Amino acid sequence: MAEYLFELLTEEIPAWMHDAAQNTLREKLAAFGDNITVTTTPRRIIFFLPKLADRETDRVQEVKGPPRKAAYDDNGNPTQPVAARMRSFESACRRSSRRCAGRR
Repeated sequence: MAEYLFELLTEEIPAWMHDAAQNTLREKLAAFGDNITVTTTPRRIIFFLPKLADRETDRVQEVKGPPRKAAYDDNGNPTQPVAARMRSFESACRRSSRRCAGRR
């Protein structure tokens, strides 16, 4: 497990906003556990997550493109916009262990 400390330096925060900011931040960070420390000062908002997972669980993401008629020309080759989009996903797949397969 890892620890995470976040400190945001700001301009002067009015006193009447401190409680609302802390409560809202606790609500938004509730998914990370119960033992979250949130504090504010006139120029800072700070939160501490003591038991944060070392890594996120793997997930599969399917990205849909345009219809086949618009994606490929008469010879079956990808059109320019689709080829550019495929290149961007190809580089993302190289950086991860995802399986990327082009469909025709």
